[in-house]
Amino acid sequence: MTVRKLITRFKARYLTKNTDFMDRCEQLSSEMISKGENGYKQLTVPINKNYDLLGILRKLSPKSVIELGSGTTSLMFDYYSREAGIDVETREHNPAWHASVSQYIKNPKYRYVLDEMDVLKESTRYKSAYERSYDFMYIDGPPVSKLYNSDFLEIIEQPSLKTIVLDIRDSTAIAIMDYLYEKKRKATIRVHKNFSRDPLKPEYESCFNIKWIRDKRHTIIYLDR
Repeated sequence: MTVRKLITRFKARYLTKNTDFMDRCEQLSSEMISKGENGYKQLTVPINKNYDLLGILRKLSPKSVIELGSGTTSLMFDYYSREAGIDVETREHNPAWHASVSQYIKNPKYRYVLDEMDVLKESTRYKSAYERSYDFMYIDGPPVSKLYNSDFLEIIEQPSLKTIVLDIRDSTAIAIMDYLYEKKRKATIRVHKNFSRDPLKPEYESCFNIKWIRDKRHTIIYLDR
């Protein structure tokens, strides 16, 4: 099936409104497919993922979001920031990727930061300090799967932080669980299949198994295909 036919099929199946956001999501996804960037091979994955994310955002209603690593999810955060009036900051280290995503963001208050990344022996981290408080952290990176994102260490102890969402990042999930173990915080894990529902189409099925990891202070949501 061609990308264009896939787009048409998805519009017919899932969309009745919010087409402005989805058009931008499709444009960015198609652009990345054509360039072969970040492993984008099929359009359904980023579109499904954004419906999952929208369901999580509407359920948890965060007020301030930090996203580590950008992509079509940044367009969802942009969409939701205009819908709910929340603050969003995104960090991205790749200048070409930053330029591609920037052209699709519409909220003038969206803080989309191009930041250098340090690549360490076992992890990566952005160079700039985190000067704001956040209650929702979304981790989509690093681009090297065997490394974990150590930026969470600078944010996880913020009193305001309630939710961490990991986008298929095994190494970072393990690092966070190790951190909680060292802090002697007991964590429980529950798996939710089809947790998120498209608010426009209740019959929509998630493309993820969504694992909730909870300690006394945080809800950690792990998106796992």
